[in-house]
Amino acid sequence: KADSGDVVIILHKAHHLLAGAGVEPDAEEALRLLKIAEGKGSKLNAALTYAYIYDKGIGVAPDKQKAAENKEKLRNTDFLRGGRTITELSIEYGDVLPPDKEWLDNLKKELRQPAK
Repeated sequence: KADSGDVVIILHKAHHLLAGAGVEPDAEEALRLLKIAEGKGSKLNAALTYAYIYDKGIGVAPDKQKAAENKEKLRNTDFLRGGRTITELSIEYGDVLPPDKEWLDNLKKELRQPAK
């Protein structure tokens, strides 16, 4: 199901706070908001955001283990079936988060491989 309007706003605010886009960066508040979005059912967007920020060190210290755990959560989701998400679009086009279409493409290739 698509994210409700309030979850979309929460996700966008978290992305802005992580990237410092138009606001003072605040990773602690961003992570709190991501947890709220995840609790409201936005598990795909939350996992993709966590994977990206921990992989790239955006607003947080890089943490390959946390990135890997969240990437694995995406394995059997609409992320691989072509469902376009708020987070995916933000990463692909640099809407708020820094753009990195190559990262997205590589993640999809990685997740299409059998789990290790």
